[in-house]
Amino acid sequence: ESQINLFNKLHDSRVDDFKVFNKKSYRGYFNSLKDKYPDSAHFIYELLQNADDAKATSVSILLNHDSLIFKHNGTVHFSISDVDLEADEDYDNKKGHINSITGIGDSSKLGDEKENKIGKFGVGFKSVFQYTEAPEIYDDFFHFKIVNYIIPEALDHDNDQRDEGETLIYIPFIDPKSAYDDIIKKLRKLLFSFPRCLCLISEAYYSAFRKEA
Repeated sequence: ESQINLFNKLHDSRVDDFKVFNKKSYRGYFNSLKDKYPDSAHFIYELLQNADDAKATSVSILLNHDSLIFKHNGTVHFSISDVDLEADEDYDNKKGHINSITGIGDSSKLGDEKENKIGKFGVGFKSVFQYTEAPEIYDDFFHFKIVNYIIPEALDHDNDQRDEGETLIYIPFIDPKSAYDDIIKKLRKLLFSFPRCLCLISEAYYSAFRKEA
């Protein structure tokens, strides 16, 4: 099947899943995913690890007063697989990256554990929803956003700050002041004590701009 058809099937499946999880008896489960990590800006660490998994050698982070842009030059781009096969026992080893990032507690890391890889986004990425309602993801093949935690929605445009070959993640903030304060602290801590598990990234830098009232 074409990637467009697979994407549309995944979208429809996640819409059905959300209808179930949005029932009152399940609604608290989504909040527990956001709150799983007491470290408020844990998703920054997740982004760095997954850039490394994608074989990136350089990452850049632009923190604006109302949004964050994360870019890397990794050569492993987003993939998608048939959502109808998710019940198969060996499916986890074949799962597409978009399937993983929109899943609940899933990751595509299983075949990489010996290499200390976490796959293309684990449940830790869900902590991003403390700060945004719809993170946007762009690479050479896919442009989409994630709404309601798990639903991928196609975008009909690229991000003008992305160069060919790059993966870009755009995170518009719900509460700009709170998000900026949390994330700038996390960035300073992370980039001055760079995680040892990031084997390939040799360049990492951030810029921060804040519009004062």
